[in-house]
Amino acid sequence: MEGIPIFEFRIATAKLFLELNKPETAAEILKILTMEQDDVAEVWYLLGFAYSNNTDLAANVLHCCLTARDVSVFINFKNLV
Repeated sequence: MEGIPIFEFRIATAKLFLELNKPETAAEILKILTMEQDDVAEVWYLLGFAYSNNTDLAANVLHCCLTARDVSVFINFKNLV
C-alpha cells in the first residue's frame, strides 16, 4: 500500500477531525481502517463516537461500541493464553 499513511497516523488524523467537529470525515477514515484491520478496539470506539452526533445512526453507535468491547475482551483473553 505505497502512498497510504501508516495505520496509526490515520487514527491520529481521525481524532483530529473529531476534535475539529468533523465527525463525517473522521467516520470515513475510521470505516476504511476497520476494513483493513477489524481487531483494533480504539478504532471501533472512535467510529462509534463519530456516529454519536447523528441520532439516525444510533444502531451503528451501539454496534461499534459492542464490537470495541468484544475486540478488547478477545485481545485480553488471547494475551492470557
